Parts: sequence; structure tokens; C-alpha cells
Amino acid sequence: MIVINDSKLIRIHVNYFFKKYSIEGSRATASLTALADRRIAIIGVRNRLIRKVDSLSKLNIKGAAVDSLKLSRDLSVKMLHNNDVAYADTVANPAAFLEINSLIDFDQDFEGYKKFIIRASSRFPNYRLIKQLREDAIANAKIFEEEYLVGDKLPYITLPDETGIPYSTSTLNGRYYLIDFWSTWCQQCKLFTKAEYKILQETSNVNLAVVSVALDDQEDVWKKTIVKNKFNWVQLIDTKMWQGTAARTLKFDSIPFNFLVSPKGKIIAKAIKPDSLESIISRLSLNKK
Repeated sequence: MIVINDSKLIRIHVNYFFKKYSIEGSRATASLTALADRRIAIIGVRNRLIRKVDSLSKLNIKGAAVDSLKLSRDLSVKMLHNNDVAYADTVANPAAFLEINSLIDFDQDFEGYKKFIIRASSRFPNYRLIKQLREDAIANAKIFEEEYLVGDKLPYITLPDETGIPYSTSTLNGRYYLIDFWSTWCQQCKLFTKAEYKILQETSNVNLAVVSVALDDQEDVWKKTIVKNKFNWVQLIDTKMWQGTAARTLKFDSIPFNFLVSPKGKIIAKAIKPDSLESIISRLSLNKK
């Protein structure tokens, strides 16, 4: 039960026997309750359509009838989204806005979410939490609007290593270095770390620094992974993940990802595939220390 304190007198009536309750005196709470009822109705329709489509798919049934069900399913999903956004765009209480904001899924539409939050911040200009949401939304959208290209100078970042000591990539100025981004739960990332390990173990005379940055909020798991896999190069972590320094500064939007950087700090290559890493490194004549 959610109660928003937007009135001097709010009455809550609880019927323990029938497990029901009602709230009087709070307009914001009443609006959320009405919204919840609409959401339950739409979600009920959506779930029934999903089950029907799944059942027909298991029976390998195809055709216009199935396509129609899929269209209705997709429309119900869109209806739920539009219903939530319409409520959020018009609700007068910032706490009610924050409650529904946590339920709205913009998926990968970062620009759409940015515009949505900017509209809210203009209605609630003095509400601290919504101000922070606005800053976060703008920063996240920039990651997808901008990117560093080959030839650009890559900014430095500072993050803690496995001992908690801050490490800055500025210390690599004047050297070739490879910086990659991964996470302990990312299966595709393992292929790239294996390629890195191979280069560092089998080509000991390569004049190349390697830095791995984990976008991970499971710090203990990260440390155990480093030890287990004998990652003996610089290991850093950004526990804020996509809200953190690495993604926001270097503007990459997926993992695994990487940059190969020249001694002058310029990007030589980016998004290198695991099976291409060795050949790209070998062409740089990095063995000349």
C-alpha cells in the first residue's frame, strides 16, 4: 500500500477480514490507485494475449490469426506505456510522478526518456530527486548521441583497482595502451580477455600496457574472477556501471568494448574483435621498447 502525504488529514480504512483498504483525503494517492486499476486491466489483457501466442507457437500454428494476436499483444504493450506516460506527464504531485517513473520502460529510447524527464523537471523545478533524474537522463543520452572515433584523443579516467587505490589512465601517456570494458556476467567479454591474456603471456616483449575496466556492482565477484583467471594486468572497476565515469566519459554504449590508444593519446582502433586483436597489435611494431 502506497500513501502519499499530500494532505493535512488522510484517513486509511482497513478491513482485515476481507483484506481490503481505502484511503481518503489524498488526491495523489487516489490518482495512483486509479492508475493501478487501469494498469492491472491492461496487463491482464496483455498476458492473456502472450499466453495465446505462445500456445499457438508451440503447436507451430501460423497465419493471419496468429499475426493478429501478435499485433494485439504489441498494441497492449504500447497502450500500457502510453497510459503510464500520459499519467506521468499530467500528475500534479512529484512523489506520484517518481512512483510511476520507476515502472515506465523506455527500453533503449534514451532520447525519448531524456525528453520525458525534462518535461517533468520543468513542472517540478525545485524537486531534488527529479533534478538528479534529469541530469542522469541527459548524461546517458549523450553516450548514445556522441562517440569517440579513430584519430580522436581519448580522455583520461580514474577508477579504483582491486586494492581500492585510484588509478588514472593519464599515467599511460607516452605509451601504447589497450583499454577494454567488461563485466563478470558478460559471456562475450570472456573471449576478449582470453585474447588479452594470450598476448601478454606469449608476447612478453610487447611494449603495450593493458587496462581492463569492469562495469560491475558485484565487487567481491569481480575480485574473485581476477584471481581465478590470473588476470595479471591493471584491473579497475566502475561500480556505478552505465551511470559511472567510464561509460559517461568515454561514451561507449555496450560491452565488451575497447580502445587501442597511441603514445600521443589518440585512438588507433576501437571495438576490436577477439580474433583480430593479435594481428592488430602485431602491425604496430610494439616490440620496439
